[in-house]
Amino acid sequence: MTNILIVYGSGEGQTAKVAWEIAETLTGHDAQVDLFQGTDVPPGLDLSDYDGVIIGASIHMGKYQPYMLDYARRHAPTLTEMPAAFFSVCLTAAGESPEERAQVAAYLATWAQETGWEPALVGSFAGALRYTQYGFIKRFIMRGIAKKSTGDVDTSRDYEYTDWESVAEFAANFLMLVQARHEVTA
Repeated sequence: MTNILIVYGSGEGQTAKVAWEIAETLTGHDAQVDLFQGTDVPPGLDLSDYDGVIIGASIHMGKYQPYMLDYARRHAPTLTEMPAAFFSVCLTAAGESPEERAQVAAYLATWAQETGWEPALVGSFAGALRYTQYGFIKRFIMRGIAKKSTGDVDTSRDYEYTDWESVAEFAANFLMLVQARHEVTA
């Protein structure tokens, strides 16, 4: 059985939903998955006990969670030597303009630069607007951002932009990467 580790950082829950969906897709293909929020990884967890690792982080106010950058940075040498993937969740990924696509690419480049790790597989997924969970100031700021990108400015409801088929495809592609590596080393 293939053993996969998923470690993610989530600010408002959408990255956690993506991580869980990836885990469900993998377990549906007979993989064993351990899933941890980046702040709750057990001390001494050894990445080499796994056949592959997926790291996920989200963008908030233009930055990834510092604890996820630190986690990837500390484990970059191990991640580089094994099947490993990264997924990013951000509202900007919901946009289709050249400027928004360039911004998403810049976020991914920043991840690689700040962690020293260039994953074999990278996914970028649109996040969500959780207006009903925001305080007044954050709701006002996010409404301004949404006005420029998605146009969804009704703050009485939430909006989800994640393409779940793309998430499942990312998981399936990762499993193929792990299996191909296993066949080469077997």
